[in-house]
Amino acid sequence: MADGTVSLQLILRTLNIGVGDEVIVPALTFIATASAVAEVGAVPIFVDVDPETLTIDPDAVAAAITLRTRAVIGVYYGGFPIDFDRLLPLVRERRLYLVEDAAHAQGTTWRDTGVGALGVFGSFSFQESRSLPSGEGGIILTNDDDLAERARLLHNIGRRADKPG
Repeated sequence: MADGTVSLQLILRTLNIGVGDEVIVPALTFIATASAVAEVGAVPIFVDVDPETLTIDPDAVAAAITLRTRAVIGVYYGGFPIDFDRLLPLVRERRLYLVEDAAHAQGTTWRDTGVGALGVFGSFSFQESRSLPSGEGGIILTNDDDLAERARLLHNIGRRADKPG
């Protein structure tokens, strides 16, 4: 990807999130987390962060969920992981997508699993201020083969990698 913001936009488009949908985001984050939501026509819903970790507060997420909520974007602020023990059961119960904004979290783990592999998608940034910089750039990860194929098609203007042309 061109950068982490584009990575988040592609994830949201891959999940068919758009006009009329709500996506819960932490109030303490870089503008890209919320602007990616607005860019696809959805509404970012800001919630508080945990004062100990500065990551999205699961209780605030639970209180903010409405019938229009489609996803939660958890941000690893300063590389600290979000509370998966509380967020994963919540999003599963409510049938929401959990997207990991892991822009600051290259190398971070949660219970011996690398972040970016726990939600439906993980988004990483390689901007110059990140722990793994390349000047600019981004990448997305998913464990879902169908979503990975859809993301590739959206990213490559419908061209399939196995059928050039």
